[in-house]
Amino acid sequence: MIYTALALAGAVFILLSTVNCYAQNLFNNTFDYVGEPEFGWSISINDDSTFSVASSGESQFFNVGVLYWRFTSQGNFELFQNYFMTGNDVYPGLSHTMKQLSHGEYFLAGGVNEYDTLDQDVVVLKVDSEGNQIFFKSIETGNFDAAYNSTLLSDNGFALTGFTYPDSLTLSNLLLMKVDSSGNYLWHKSYGSEKADIGLQVSEWTENRIITSGVRKYTLTNYAPWVLITDSAGNILKEKEWNTGALYCGGGNLKLTLDQQFYMWGCLDTVITPGNYEYPRYVAKMDTNFNFLWEIIYDKVNPHAIYIVKQVEDSSFVLVGFEDEEYNFSPLGWIAKVDKNGNKLWEHTYKYGNSTFNYFSDFQQTADKGFIITGSTNGPSSQDVWLVKLDSMGCLNPNECFTGDLTVEVNDQNDFRIAPNPAFNQTNIVYNIAQRNSKAEFVISDLTGSEIVYRAVDAYNDAETFDVSLWQQGVYFCSLFIDRQFIKSEKFVVMK
Repeated sequence: MIYTALALAGAVFILLSTVNCYAQNLFNNTFDYVGEPEFGWSISINDDSTFSVASSGESQFFNVGVLYWRFTSQGNFELFQNYFMTGNDVYPGLSHTMKQLSHGEYFLAGGVNEYDTLDQDVVVLKVDSEGNQIFFKSIETGNFDAAYNSTLLSDNGFALTGFTYPDSLTLSNLLLMKVDSSGNYLWHKSYGSEKADIGLQVSEWTENRIITSGVRKYTLTNYAPWVLITDSAGNILKEKEWNTGALYCGGGNLKLTLDQQFYMWGCLDTVITPGNYEYPRYVAKMDTNFNFLWEIIYDKVNPHAIYIVKQVEDSSFVLVGFEDEEYNFSPLGWIAKVDKNGNKLWEHTYKYGNSTFNYFSDFQQTADKGFIITGSTNGPSSQDVWLVKLDSMGCLNPNECFTGDLTVEVNDQNDFRIAPNPAFNQTNIVYNIAQRNSKAEFVISDLTGSEIVYRAVDAYNDAETFDVSLWQQGVYFCSLFIDRQFIKSEKFVVMK
């Protein structure tokens, strides 16, 4: 067609970019210890492309401990270790509790419940690349406390956050604790007053500044996100609280962005926007003075939660958690992605078989730009560790996974959308042609500018399906012409 050169000229900015296409190895597996409940809380990718998972789990004698799993890149079981304390229940922290260190080692911080004293203390665990215990210690501060998260510091020690009860008459305070590289206690501090305060995330901003975030609970129904910036000794340099009057849920998990600003996620209530459903979740980006740059609200009729958000290589943000299935309110594993400017890109839900209990709790981006996820599901035997591998668009079955916006407004604008993208066997173009008596045509070209498909379409219709099952894997451009005039071009990917 004579229009191809015009289309490529109109899409020259797209041609300057390239896409790495990888074969995607996708799976949906569960793993059980001894028939008792397990919950995967943290996942990491090893140098040899295997996956390591830290989970909680029960023994045959109903003793709770930490479990370490290693799986092949194909999602098959490879190695297992367990860590129990006699007469005590040991819990790992929350999402991404296990931190990857050098030489294949891992560190995590959590809590231990002592049966005899009814006390609760912080616990720290470090293992080598084979899951062999390097140290496994409980830390007694004289208080009832536990750690939810940790971070490696520049001096090779670890900062921990969670909660502590200073005495029997005071509600919980936010806990900040430091241990050395061998897990030996150095110091701890608590922050709070008459409120119930909890730490959820901790990071090192610079060598002398630690950022801790969590929640302040004012009453039974009033929660607020809370951030503390301290020096390396735990002295407060700055704090920020967002007391928006959120009811029944709240809290902020704050992390550093790739451009050294902040992003935060959590739960607020209907006060965010009048008319919202209960408990909408949010993701927001802020500058270094905690001014909001953008905010996304996931406002859903069914209960849902974000367990963790991570910024990935292309500067976008990926979220995992759960969303209750419509009508029967059983949780489904949930994953979503937003771009670096706060625009929603896609979201999907998954379950294992017919399970009515499905949670995504942590993930990592893999070399093929996909996602390896851990969590928990009611598997074949019991509540089991869940290991799911999705492709770069969050799809488990790409042929049944729409990853694009197929809504095109019917108005006086000429427009079209392509989905799924990437495409495997077929893709769809939904379009609007404002001038109904016009001659509309789609031209699809490859990266070299060679025309692959030409199709004239009826301006009175709104959709076309293209079979791409025999096409070569790669990047293609779809251009719309109306009355031989170039309108717009969109890039899409075909994968095998």
